[in-house]
Amino acid sequence: MTIKIIKNRSDIGAGTRGSDMGIDAIEIAAINQNNDYFHKHLFQDVVTHNETIYNKNNNNFAKRIEHVVEQCQRVSDAVS
Repeated sequence: MTIKIIKNRSDIGAGTRGSDMGIDAIEIAAINQNNDYFHKHLFQDVVTHNETIYNKNNNNFAKRIEHVVEQCQRVSDAVS
């Protein structure tokens, strides 16, 4: 069975800054346990729009929804 890891380092839509570091934290934990899982398998980095969180937003709801939709589509494309 072939495994490919999809790394989605996106903060867009997460509601919390730093969520983009989740996959890196898991990878570091594996390295600290001498586990080479992340070196054995291919991976794909999904492009993000994290820089847009610094743009002023005047909406209280559905903040940056266009980027959330685009990020979901990118992840969907990576999975397919």
